[in-house]
Amino acid sequence: PSQPPRSANYGWQTSEEMGDLWFQVLTTKSDRKALVADFASKENLEQMHGLETQIETHPHDIDKRTALSAFYIKFNRLDDARDQLEQGLRIAPRSSHALFNLGLVEERVGRTEVALDTYRRAVALDTFNGPAYNNLGLLLAREGRVAEGIEALRRATEVRDGYAEALGNLGRLLLSADQPRQAIATYYRALEADPDMGIVHFNLAV
Repeated sequence: PSQPPRSANYGWQTSEEMGDLWFQVLTTKSDRKALVADFASKENLEQMHGLETQIETHPHDIDKRTALSAFYIKFNRLDDARDQLEQGLRIAPRSSHALFNLGLVEERVGRTEVALDTYRRAVALDTFNGPAYNNLGLLLAREGRVAEGIEALRRATEVRDGYAEALGNLGRLLLSADQPRQAIATYYRALEADPDMGIVHFNLAV
């Protein structure tokens, strides 16, 4: 699309190199499990390397930096993730998504109060950030602040319809707060959203 022509590098835009080659295969169940796991690892590495290349040419793209930080977190490269997020937040200080990922980093390294504050900043900027409410609720509960944790998880389920993970977490906290009837009802809602959540089936049975 460029006149005069120029080299196209890997990227998300149609003007960039988006080519993929896909194979469709029939496998045994055990082979499929191994194939899926191996492909996921390869795909994550390639996506990470691709984003690193893109950021060299688009250093002010907060979405790319946030996406790259998620892959760094996945591969436990927490210092690299924090670096990307801090640079991104200097560009776009009101990015709730970047703050959520930064909260993940702070939680992983054990800086609990900083993580709590970061999640709170994320939901203050975007009151529909369900994952941030979910993580905030779990972290509050882990710190013994179960009532606050329940309220944060309730908020997560309100802003994101059918949020099975948050519903399962909320059920567990309600049970720990000696509210079994509410916990049962919440577990049923979680299973309506995702019937394959084994841990929720187990907790409901208990």
